[in-house]
Amino acid sequence: MTSGVPHVTIRPAADLRSFLGRQRNPYTGVEYEVTLDHFVELEALEIERITRPERYFLLVRTGDEILDWRAAVSFYGGAYQYVAGGGTHGWEHNIPSAGHAPVAPRSSPTSWYTTPENIQHLAYVGVDQQIHELFFLIR
Repeated sequence: MTSGVPHVTIRPAADLRSFLGRQRNPYTGVEYEVTLDHFVELEALEIERITRPERYFLLVRTGDEILDWRAAVSFYGGAYQYVAGGGTHGWEHNIPSAGHAPVAPRSSPTSWYTTPENIQHLAYVGVDQQIHELFFLIR
């Protein structure tokens, strides 16, 4: 089964460095401390490249201000990839929401599955706080 990874980072220890210190979960309000030990753990988990690309599907926008789409395409080489022009890391688009379903407070639902017909379905929360759906036919 292919799975999607929301908010992809290629080098989390470097990319998340600005979060060192006291943080607050925006959904639950719980406060926690990000320490240097967390970054040591992240560095230990880093890989040079993915080894089973068939298990990944990259969704990225060329206008992503957080993740360089070219680095992501290279890092996830061989994986299913959908690169859309423009946009931001928040994945704004003008496709209507799935029934304009509002997101429940303190939740961030996402789902990913592949049907027997090789149609991949992705549901996620957009920056408009609505649930969106995307469908892709894998050939």
